[in-house]
Amino acid sequence: MIQQISATHLLADERLAVFQQMGIVLEGERILEFGAREGALAALMASQGNAVTAIEAGRSEFERIAIPSKIHGGVKALPGLTDKFDRLVAVDALQYLPEADVRRVLAEAARLAGGVLIVVATDEHATAARCTTRRPASWWTELVAEHFDVQAIPGIEPGQLVLAGDRRVAKAASAVASAPAQRADDFGLPSGYAARATPAVPTPITDGAVAWQPDVYPTAANIARSLECDTLIDIGCDQVNQLKPLQSEFRLIGLGRGASTTAAARAVPSGIWLEVDPENLDLSEMPADVLARSVVVCSEMIQTVVDPRSLLAALRHLLRHAPALVLSTPDRERTYGKQHKGPPPNQSHVRQWSLAELRALLEREGFVLASSTHTRSNVRSKDMSTAMIVAINPEHPAMRGSEFARRADEAPAPAKKISQVAAKPQALPELVIGDLQSAAAAASSEAAAHPQWHERLGKARDDRETLRTLARMSLALGHPDRAMELYGALLSTDDGDSDALEGAVLSRMRCGQHDEAARILGSVTRAN
Repeated sequence: MIQQISATHLLADERLAVFQQMGIVLEGERILEFGAREGALAALMASQGNAVTAIEAGRSEFERIAIPSKIHGGVKALPGLTDKFDRLVAVDALQYLPEADVRRVLAEAARLAGGVLIVVATDEHATAARCTTRRPASWWTELVAEHFDVQAIPGIEPGQLVLAGDRRVAKAASAVASAPAQRADDFGLPSGYAARATPAVPTPITDGAVAWQPDVYPTAANIARSLECDTLIDIGCDQVNQLKPLQSEFRLIGLGRGASTTAAARAVPSGIWLEVDPENLDLSEMPADVLARSVVVCSEMIQTVVDPRSLLAALRHLLRHAPALVLSTPDRERTYGKQHKGPPPNQSHVRQWSLAELRALLEREGFVLASSTHTRSNVRSKDMSTAMIVAINPEHPAMRGSEFARRADEAPAPAKKISQVAAKPQALPELVIGDLQSAAAAASSEAAAHPQWHERLGKARDDRETLRTLARMSLALGHPDRAMELYGALLSTDDGDSDALEGAVLSRMRCGQHDEAARILGSVTRAN
């Protein structure tokens, strides 16, 4: 049981401060300590009359643990345990794991232990920047509460959280019985959406096959050129035929399933190809100096994993050092219609999102989005049914201070903000306005057939706002060429118009003018 007393133990480990200053004592319990480090806390709990088993993944730390019952391992060691414990203790450990591993630890804790005592650093803690999982106290509390009746107590430092409680037996049993099903709203999908529980392994797309999502890799390459990056990192490696043309210009690094990396190594021997498990993806050892010069691509991957949280956590980790990520997946609504409730017809796909749903999911997961748009499904079709999102690291030297280090889908900022950023407006590429009169006339005629846009036009306060509304409508209704002319007109009179800049980039991307889109993005970032 947990008691509150006045402790007098010396601090051999900074984590002991929680026990000392909060007066926590565990007595007469069988304890499993996860992430024991050098065993100082394990030794303390053993001295209080507990039977302690310590688990530690680090070899040097493990060898220093003094108590006799110890296990060298991490998350993967837990499923092999059969002994039962009164409590799992994890102090200052879980926040350094990917979210998928945090969930695995808690699920195993519900199987092995009658209760937990967990101390974590939330996103408000001073060490949050060094944590892999950076989440608010409410998120941690709700996650642990899926398995345990927990009490949440503020720790001894700002942003530190202590969670203690006993297992919810019925909840744990229900979770085991229903595995591996996932609630649709876990991943931002509509209520009632049915995901595929056991997908087939995707087949790599090699030479001679139809090129799917053909605008994704050119977009990543152009962003890399504009940011002077020399490396492309491909998470998935399923689009081998699109990697080959890039091998002479970029160093290629790929991580994916065995069949995909084997096909990539055969097609591009000069690349570096690493086999990984997308369901348990840990990229924390990727060198920071390599990432700083890399643009990350994740195409045709997120829809193929059963639990995308590990993938998203790994991508978020890469963006701590890399400047940009290009992620793409088929848009469910544009591919199968708004009434489609899953599973996807493609047997290797678990679930699919609409662009709006995917954008909301990524924002919820902490990504900073520079653009979100639709591009071609494949080279033989004009259907704009691929959802493509560019996420960025706003703290990267090439991005810091840029207008594109803002969420592109937020409300447009005042024009003066980007004017302050773009200290060298002459660096912006010349934007050809073209036949503006015919573009505006065509857009105005189309607005008459769409009451929503017709109403917005009626509320426009001046000619500039009218032009902006027509540009937005043209982009939304699938006329990027027309939108390009209209956004160009806006920029011709104010090159600091942030909304028009974003519209110019998006419309060029949708027209397949990736070089021009990258030039605009690159000129804004280099102007700083």
